[in-house]
Amino acid sequence: MDHSSVSSSQRAGHAVEVLPADDSIEFEGLLADLSATFINVPATEVNERIAAAAEQLVEFLGFDRTTVMEVKDGDQLGGL
Repeated sequence: MDHSSVSSSQRAGHAVEVLPADDSIEFEGLLADLSATFINVPATEVNERIAAAAEQLVEFLGFDRTTVMEVKDGDQLGGL
């Protein structure tokens, strides 16, 4: 994806990047594929599959890294 084709808008004080229509459809397909891979994953493989999915998302979006957090009941996150 070419970053020059990504537009930005503002929502609740945060920049929101909006993908062009073609990239949005491709992104939705990627999310559907990733979701499908988790349907019958054994518990012993979940962490490995999450890492692989994060790598695919990073590559598609053109980012250099991602962060995955586990939030348990009662945990609170600070504002973004």
